[in-house]
Amino acid sequence: MTRTISRWPTAWCFHAAEQPVAENPMDPDGHGENDTPDRARWVLALGIVALLIGPLGVFAWMAGNACLKAINDGRMDPTCESNAKAGRLLGMIALCLFAFKVTVVLPTVLFFLWA
Repeated sequence: MTRTISRWPTAWCFHAAEQPVAENPMDPDGHGENDTPDRARWVLALGIVALLIGPLGVFAWMAGNACLKAINDGRMDPTCESNAKAGRLLGMIALCLFAFKVTVVLPTVLFFLWA
């Protein structure tokens, strides 16, 4: 259901006075109810931190996928797509490096310490 805005004079509105607006108008900070906040910078930061702390790569990968899905659905600003892709890629790399360390480097070190 839509409603019309008529509380301001037409000269002060950015649109015509009788133009229908959504039922849930934007809140004071300019975000609608269904808008997803821009998380792509956090995904990128999480991907960078995941290079140091390997298991965090899983979370960077999942958060990057969620951001890219929100961008494709139109719920998020498409200008942050590169940050989301970079954070997701860093998460994948960090997870692969962590798996390599656990499966190859750690057994090799343990073998030479106990041999």
